[in-house]
Amino acid sequence: MKKLAFAALAAAALFVPSSAPGALVDIDVLDDEYAPQDAIFGFPADPGARWTWGGFPGETTENEHTVTQNKKLFKSGAPKDTGDFEVNASAGKYPYHCTVHGVSGMKGTLSILTGFAELDADSVRVRWATANSTTGKRFDVRYRVDGGDFLIWQRNTRKLSKVFGRNDKPVEFDPAAHDYDFSARSVKGKPAKHKRSKWSPPTDPED
Repeated sequence: MKKLAFAALAAAALFVPSSAPGALVDIDVLDDEYAPQDAIFGFPADPGARWTWGGFPGETTENEHTVTQNKKLFKSGAPKDTGDFEVNASAGKYPYHCTVHGVSGMKGTLSILTGFAELDADSVRVRWATANSTTGKRFDVRYRVDGGDFLIWQRNTRKLSKVFGRNDKPVEFDPAAHDYDFSARSVKGKPAKHKRSKWSPPTDPED
């Protein structure tokens, strides 16, 4: 389990562009592109991601742009050429675009990985959201073992994290003997009008 704890911390360091825990991850809104175009970072994502028009506070772009998630899980509002926009994203993959350019033009992807906490000798708590997450209040969580098919673990749950297991009972977690991957997606809106993110990239605690 020490290996798992070390790996989880290493994964967070790899995927979080900002080294300070809880720091905003900055994405620049430039003319015709977002930089980085594909931003992926570890959990916790709170307080989240910030898009800044022109790349610096107070700067402007030549043309007006938006940050609009393809499923409307977040949107910056009307097109503008200055300012910023923040999102507290839960685990998931969020393709987004500029409405001025359309989905086939200026586009980007924000991916939030699942995280891990409360590690001990044979159990792990998986985390996929915080109380401040704004991209959904319900979540689907899946897992796979040794590269097999993904299995749904939590469906439409309101929980923000949970100890890995079935029927609220932990299962023996042995990363020395098996490879585990976790993935989650966020669900927003009423049941008849659910908007779902894509699944987050699989998180292997041993990578």
